[in-house]
Amino acid sequence: MNFMIVLIAAALVGIAVSSLGVMLVGRFRFDAKIRRIKTALRSESGSEERFSFEMLDGLPPAASRYLSHTIRPGTVLARRVEIEMSGQFRPGEKADWVPFEAQQVLAGCTGFVWIARMRVRRFMFLSGADSYYRGEGRVRFSLMGIVPVADAAGPDVDRSAAGRLLIESCLIPTAFLPQRGARWRTSDDKRARVSLSVDGHSANITLRFNAGGSLKEAVMRRYHTGKDHEGELVPFGVAVEEEREFNGYVIPSRFRVGWWFGTEDYDEFLRAEIKSARFY
Repeated sequence: MNFMIVLIAAALVGIAVSSLGVMLVGRFRFDAKIRRIKTALRSESGSEERFSFEMLDGLPPAASRYLSHTIRPGTVLARRVEIEMSGQFRPGEKADWVPFEAQQVLAGCTGFVWIARMRVRRFMFLSGADSYYRGEGRVRFSLMGIVPVADAAGPDVDRSAAGRLLIESCLIPTAFLPQRGARWRTSDDKRARVSLSVDGHSANITLRFNAGGSLKEAVMRRYHTGKDHEGELVPFGVAVEEEREFNGYVIPSRFRVGWWFGTEDYDEFLRAEIKSARFY
């Protein structure tokens, strides 16, 4: 009997070690992929071209007012921005808010990597990344950096991640320039709609500004990847509470993000504040 107990215990230990090994290999492969995407985004060719008001000729008044407010004259037209942010994240509609810190590399209408760490308990954390590059989106977060609790990929994730990239163009305003492929239409004096695209994915984003051109809201229809709404196009938006200037760019510095934006079903899941932003 004692011999059988030893055999069973040894088998259980072997299974546990094997499972841990599989999880660690998965984590190492994912981390390596994220590093490759970051390197690729950082190596996108830059430009020495500088912003001038002449670039806004022919744009709707609301769009021109916004771009002349958010990009200072003479500023080099950046291809990417690297951001450090912190705030609160809610991993589910009924879940508690948890604090997070994150770093992001965002290349306008090209791709992004968002690497975050969330403290879910006093001595327990989630870490991982959300990314999009060359048509492929991926989300993976692990408990204590080892046990995967979220690991998503596939066509719907690709479409949703592309949508995130496009609406986050408000963090790299050069993506909204017509010289970068943006197409503008006016809704009224304080609203304008801009069409952006990446890798065959397109989005019409409605932007709302105040009288001085500061961005107050950005809203689009984005693919939802939640269990009960996977593949649905639903209103998704960003509400801007504060803005700040970094390297000649005035961008949202404190904002809230949620699904079903502007409806009674609004599901807010992110409250963030940008600590630093470096454009290049």
